Amino acid sequence: MTSLCYLNDPWKAMAEARRVVRGHGRIIIGFVDRASPLGREYVERVRHDPFYQDARFYSAAEVKELLCQAGDGPLECFQTIFDDPGKMTAPDPAVEGHGKGLLAVMSIEPRSGIGE
Repeated sequence: MTSLCYLNDPWKAMAEARRVVRGHGRIIIGFVDRASPLGREYVERVRHDPFYQDARFYSAAEVKELLCQAGDGPLECFQTIFDDPGKMTAPDPAVEGHGKGLLAVMSIEPRSGIGE
């Protein structure tokens, strides 16, 4: 779910995902949206929390660019977790779009002819 922020070369990972996806499969990335209000708090944690010290959080625009390099549309995007995760008493809904939810999920079909 949140591996993207720890990859040294996300472009290489997308090339590999594009290579292995077959048929009508999709490349799916779940990530902490740096541009969301809670995402900005996570970026601050990088300075103080050893777990996040090597993390690089991406904005939805950056992940869109990454996916569009690997695939053909349509790009789908959903988001969830709109309040402090530590205070949640029930799951938040998945809502189409990005920018407000801490977690975003985007998917796209790989470019035609690749992985077949």
